[in-house]
This record gives sequence, C-alpha cells and structure tokens, in this order.
Amino acid sequence: GNIVEAEGNYFRIAYTEETRNDDDTLTISVSCEHIVYDLIEQELDYYTADGTATQMLETLLSDTAFMVGDVDTSEVKTVSIQEKQNKKDILYAIASVFGLELKFEKFKINLVKRGSDNGVQFRYRRNIKGITRIVDGRNKVDGQPSVAYGLDAVMLEQLFGDSEHFELGDTVRVYDEGLGVDVTTRIVRMRYDIEERMTADVEIANFIPNVTDTLTHIERKTITKEKVYNGVTIGPENGFVAERSDKMARNTMNATFGNMLELGDGEGNYEAVFYVTIENGEAKLNLKGNAEFTGKILASLISASDIKGGSIEIGDNMFAVDNTGHMIANSAYIQGLIEASEFIGGKIIITNEAETERVILSVLDGFRFQAFDENAGEEGEWIDSIWMEDGKGKFFGEIISSTITGGLIRTAESGRRIEISDNQIRCYNDDGNLNGFVTNNASSQFGDWEFYDNGTLVFRVYNRLVGGGVTLRPEGGANLIIGSGGAFLRLEGDISIGGPVIINGRSLSSLSTKTAGGTYGANEQEMLQEIYDKLQELI
Repeated sequence: GNIVEAEGNYFRIAYTEETRNDDDTLTISVSCEHIVYDLIEQELDYYTADGTATQMLETLLSDTAFMVGDVDTSEVKTVSIQEKQNKKDILYAIASVFGLELKFEKFKINLVKRGSDNGVQFRYRRNIKGITRIVDGRNKVDGQPSVAYGLDAVMLEQLFGDSEHFELGDTVRVYDEGLGVDVTTRIVRMRYDIEERMTADVEIANFIPNVTDTLTHIERKTITKEKVYNGVTIGPENGFVAERSDKMARNTMNATFGNMLELGDGEGNYEAVFYVTIENGEAKLNLKGNAEFTGKILASLISASDIKGGSIEIGDNMFAVDNTGHMIANSAYIQGLIEASEFIGGKIIITNEAETERVILSVLDGFRFQAFDENAGEEGEWIDSIWMEDGKGKFFGEIISSTITGGLIRTAESGRRIEISDNQIRCYNDDGNLNGFVTNNASSQFGDWEFYDNGTLVFRVYNRLVGGGVTLRPEGGANLIIGSGGAFLRLEGDISIGGPVIINGRSLSSLSTKTAGGTYGANEQEMLQEIYDKLQELI
C-alpha cells in the first residue's frame, strides 16, 4: 500500500516476496504498479461524453487524487462506452479517440503527442546485442499482419550524450543486414534497470492493441445468440442514437428535440412515443402511453382527462389528495355531477342561478333551505325556510303538496294550538289543555267527535257503528243544550223518546197523558199545547 518514488514518478507497492538466501541473508522482492492503477477501483456502468479532452479529463478525475496536466489538443469529440468500465480504461479510451498518449508525472496526467524523432538508430553489433522479429497474422494493420521487433539494446547515452537518448514513444530506425531488417517505427515498450541504465529490452512495432480495441474485443466476446443488444451511433445529423438489435425500440438524443423514444415493429418502422417538440418558442413534452413518477412534479398547469395513483399537493397544501383518497381543498368550483356516500365537516352552499334560493350544508349552520328577502336589512338577507335546530326540523313558509303522511302537524309548539298526529285532531287552550274539538279514532270508537272544557270531556258525538247511527251525548255530568232563545228549533224524522223530556224546565213523563195545567199562563199553555200536538204528530 505504500508509494515508491522512482525516476520522478509514483508507484504503489502491490506485491512483496521475502526470501532467506543460501548465505543466510534476507532479501525482499517488491513489485509495484503506477498509481494510475488506483483508478481501476472506480467503475462506471457506462461512459458518454462530448467536448474537449480537457473537459473529459477534468470530469473523469474530479473525485480522484489526480489532476489534469498538459493537453495537446482543443478538438471537440464524443466518447461513448456502453459497457461497465473502470476509470483507468476510460482514460486510455479518451487518449485513443483524440489520437494522443498519456504521460504521467506522479499524480498529474498529461495527454500529449508522446515521443520524438531524434535520428536514433539501432544497428547490429553497434547498440543491438540481439534482435527478434515477430509477425502476427492474428492482429492486422491495414489488412497486413502486424510486425514487432524485440531488441536487446545497449543504452549509449552515458557514453555519447543526448544523441543516443531514446525513450518510450520515440521514432527510431532499426537496421540488421543479416535479417534484412531496415524499418523506422516507434518504441512501444521498454524494460531496463533504473540503477544501471546500461541495457534495455526494447519493443518496436507497427501495431499495439489499444484500449478501444480491447473494449470492442470484450464486447464481441460477450454477445450471446438470441439475446437483444443495443447499438449506439453518434453523428452530426441525429446526435446520439441507441437502437435495439431487434428493431423494437430506438432512442435518439440531440439538440433539435432533446430526447425521443420510438417503438418499432421489428422491420425498421418506428413510431415516436416519448419526445419533445418546440411550439411557439416553448418546449412541449409528448407522451403516448403510461407514466409513473416517484418524485415531485412542479407545474403551473396540469390538463388531463384521468389522473391516477400517488398523492397531489398544490399551493403548499391549499389543495391536496393523499394516496388513500382524502382530499383537502380551501375552495372549489365544480360543474357537473358529484356522487358521494358521506360528507363530513366543512360547508357546502348550492345557489340557484337567479340567486333567490340556496341550500346550506355545514358543521356550523347544519342543514338549511333559505330564500333571499331583498327587503330585510339594509341590503337584503337570507331567511331560513327549512332548517335543523336542536335535532328537530324547522319550517317557515308555504307548503304545496299533494300528500303529507305521518309525523306531527301543529300550529304552535306549545300553548294554544291545533295538532294533527296519531290519526287524531286535537285543540289546546293557552294552558296546553284539551279544549274544544277533538277526534277519537281509536279502533273501538272510530269516528267519535269529542268536546273538552279545559281538559275535561263534556260532549261526544258517538259513532254507534254497524249501522247503529250517531248518538249525541254529554259527558262528565255536563248538560246538553240544543238551540238558543228566540231561535226556531226544528226536528225532522221519527223521534223516539226513551226517558224524561224537560221543556222550559218542566219534565214531561208521558206525552199521551200529560196536559198543561192551570199553573201555566195562557201563553205557556198555548205553546205547550202546540208542542204536544206537534210531538204527537211526529210520533
């Protein structure tokens, strides 16, 4: 884990091997790798960037210990890697896209045109101790096999100065008459002793696999038959396009419409289902299908025929609907049908178009029908017509109805009143006692009429039932008086007298034997005689 500094660079100790030797000495072998290998531990699911190399490096290294150094280009390009990769490999991919190479100075990373052509030559028996030529038909350059040379070279810089200096990336000439070698190419790998710097294993080649080749190779190796893959293309006309291999879906991103998702039929025909258009200078999102949001939606206007799921909050809880269906609204204007199984709390006012009648449902006012009286108060008032109070229904005004069934109808709540209830009609005086006309519709006396005097029954019109006629009879010892003084009393029909008859205070026990005696005056005798004669006629 410790860092070793060598030749102006940092290397992290990755492997150690301790050994006891034959001469009883202890040695330790240490293997190190450049600190850029720390970037292997940071992986990205994919990487896509568009811009300059400097911008890409700064973004890629922003959360690492590395910094961006010299960059030999200001070109704008696009890098797209659609496979999970670590940041070290992405770093090499960026360098490959821009045609540059990486040069490390401790934690500083430079992207430069590495190497130079100082005219250095490698010749057999001069500065080459041995040479190997490798031809590989598996890796081709422009259709030709790649060729690499391995040199066991002598480092003559200490003897002849800078003219013999060479390093990684330099262009050099290799000459060996015996092998027929005379090529000019680059140094792609070097191995040497950092203390002695006398000889070096040098590899020069016209081909060396870069990271983009490796990524392509890895991607091809992982392709499985019958599996659906996404192909990615980037161009100036359509921007970024990702298309499924079965042509069932395609996604395009560019500056014209932002992001467009299309569904295909597998034959190359597509229909846009999610895209952005510009209408009257404003962006409009178009979606054909369903949408699910798990975060917050901020909008000045939502127009929809159907909204389902989740909760809604508008205006800092001014209007809210939670995921259980409970709604909070400070006010509402609704046109159309409202159906509900239960209303609790709040206030509902329904007013007719002419604003002359209204209905109120509220916790404070209860249930009220009101009419507007423009003559009440200074500007008119709403007057209750039907309302609830103390658990009772109240009514004021005119009732127009064809049928009223059940309950109690009375002219006043107490005191003098007439009541209709329980199939009866009753009259009460100021003291709340029965007084005057009362019906008696009990099953055994159905149709009786009764008259009360301050709570006492004094007269009854008795329904004899079963064709028995009607009886007029006083009750409670009260007198029955028919007619009034000076008025003509007329009786028609058969009259049956079953008991004493009193006329003008006199009792007549039998009409057949009784005559007006001398105790009566002449007028009285004449009147009695006329009554007698008439009764006899009637009898």
